[in-house]
Amino acid sequence: SVQEVKKILTDHGLSTPGTHTDLDTLEQNMGALGEAAHTMGWKYVTLPAIPDDRRKTIDDYKRIADAFNKIGAEAKANGIKFAYHNHGYGLSMMEGHIPLDIIFSNTDKDSVFFEMDLYWTTAGGADPIQLLNYHGSSW
Repeated sequence: SVQEVKKILTDHGLSTPGTHTDLDTLEQNMGALGEAAHTMGWKYVTLPAIPDDRRKTIDDYKRIADAFNKIGAEAKANGIKFAYHNHGYGLSMMEGHIPLDIIFSNTDKDSVFFEMDLYWTTAGGADPIQLLNYHGSSW
């Protein structure tokens, strides 16, 4: 149980600032996830990857940005923060756009946060410093 995991961590002097979970859990079970977050002391609930079937087109990325806004608002209402953890696939040109730019441009910066993966950012062909400089003020 969540309480047992929390006790094990506490007994060993450990804590967790957040967790990664799947999109379905974020979209369908934020209440239970929020309760677990409060028990565990998590500040963030993070999506580690967008499912393949939800990122095939730029319109998919626009829809995922809308989904992120809903998830972020619900997380905020539950007293936690929602973050997206990138991979390389969101950094390659698609239909004349960079998908990650679509996410950045179409999400609420007060309820959707970004957890940059330096390896995947570099593997995806982007410069992490340049990406932060370009989007840093909006994220």
